Amino acid sequence: MIDIGKRCGLIFLVGVASTGVGAQDYSGIRTANQNVVVFIHSERVNKDGTGVREDSSGTGFVVTEYGHMISANHVVLEETRETIVKTWGSIGSRNSAKYPVEVVKREGDLDLVLLALQIPADLKLQIAQFGNSGGLRLDAPLYALGFPGKSDLSPATGILSNRSGPKGRWQTTLGINRGNSGGPVFDPQTKKVVAIAWAGDDTAQQVTYAIPESYASGLLQIAGSEAIAATVKAAIRSDATLKHSNVVVAAAKDSIMLRGFVGSNDAKLTVAKLASQIKGVKSVTNDIVIVDFNYSSPIDYAITQQVKRKLEEDMVASKIAVETTNGVVILSGFAKSEVISQGAIATVRSIEGVKTVKNAMAVVKF
Repeated sequence: MIDIGKRCGLIFLVGVASTGVGAQDYSGIRTANQNVVVFIHSERVNKDGTGVREDSSGTGFVVTEYGHMISANHVVLEETRETIVKTWGSIGSRNSAKYPVEVVKREGDLDLVLLALQIPADLKLQIAQFGNSGGLRLDAPLYALGFPGKSDLSPATGILSNRSGPKGRWQTTLGINRGNSGGPVFDPQTKKVVAIAWAGDDTAQQVTYAIPESYASGLLQIAGSEAIAATVKAAIRSDATLKHSNVVVAAAKDSIMLRGFVGSNDAKLTVAKLASQIKGVKSVTNDIVIVDFNYSSPIDYAITQQVKRKLEEDMVASKIAVETTNGVVILSGFAKSEVISQGAIATVRSIEGVKTVKNAMAVVKF
């Protein structure tokens, strides 16, 4: 029987390996990667305030300079029609600053997830370096970092026992406790990430499992696209002529999609030009709406700000732009599903002063 923390993000990995790993040189791995590893906490509550709050914690690690992370899918709780999930991440220590975490893409069959830390634009992040999981020999030493139990960042060591775990996962002897799920597993020889900590077998000693880094290749490709989108957004923010614009960006491989609001056709063309000049971008779809920013009344401005705050509370605001004219709210941007899109519309309709809502959002499986 395999215990993955009852799928609440808490991992039970049992035993401490001693055979063949004592003479390994682990020096420098923790120091070099402390700020790559992220403590993740996720909580789920009923929208009506009833019931008991559910909590989940685990580990992730940074894979792009814009805050994208890889972790185990079961670490981050999933929303339902009746519940709201909020997730935070703390870099390097469970006691460091907390940043909101957004789910970018789940791979349920692989039990992997791509996340995005909502960090300040000027925060510089360290990125994990990946090795080759296919080249690792049996009995090779392994070194993992994560947040076991209520402890801060801690290491664990073990060996690669075989590649015959569930769904081709590695069986290891990594001695890790609950809370390490989703954390990086390193090859001490190259000091690069070769696997992701997954789960343990509660019926056997020194039997634990890790997901080879090659299984995350699809999510890493998406992370690359998201990084391109983040570069486009940075270019828009740095252009003084676009300081009043409200543009959201989505990416699919080498294609950029633009939505949101600008004050003129020249500004719309400028945004598209900036996007097309970013390295890696091959096509740009420009669906930005032109509005008169000078027409907005104080009441409309107040409604817009209230809508933004409410969408941020529901953690869907990062890819939705908002404008209000005479009490009519326009939502432009991207939603991951029709459920999220309709949920955002229902949220806005419930706000006092909103006469109607116009939906200019696209459903994009980014």
